[in-house]
Amino acid sequence: MALSPSPFPSPSCSSCPHRSHRPVPFDGPQPSRILFLGEGPAFNEIRYGRPFAGKSGRELDGQYLPLAGLCRTFVRVGNVMSCALPGFANPTIEEACRCALSTLPHEILYTSPEIIVTLGAVACGALFPDCDLSMEHGLPRYVTLPPPYSWSGIHVPCYHPA
Repeated sequence: MALSPSPFPSPSCSSCPHRSHRPVPFDGPQPSRILFLGEGPAFNEIRYGRPFAGKSGRELDGQYLPLAGLCRTFVRVGNVMSCALPGFANPTIEEACRCALSTLPHEILYTSPEIIVTLGAVACGALFPDCDLSMEHGLPRYVTLPPPYSWSGIHVPCYHPA
């Protein structure tokens, strides 16, 4: 049975105290073998309504993905936080965890990735709090996420392309 596209934004998103802009949806095929997760949208992501649309996106598309033998059209890309914080501040791990709970369980279910690549300490810490990014950068590891995520697969923690 095929799943319908993931619902976005989550109904709980509209009650977020930080929501000052339209949420930025995930981008890329669904399902997808690989899911890239950044921290949260910045100015260009809000402007274009697409994750990794600015300088970090150029780095992701021009360096990270080609080094892995990938291109953006074959992977799904998004952020653990769907909305930008006031002043485009960097989210804390706690803020990212709260936001992730409203959207990521559905996103992971519908994307059904074999591999999740977290980009940056906030994305890594929000989903994989036992991971030490400075020690494990780029090293794939098999993990199981408990409910509400209920996912098992390969996690690759990476530094954020910014």
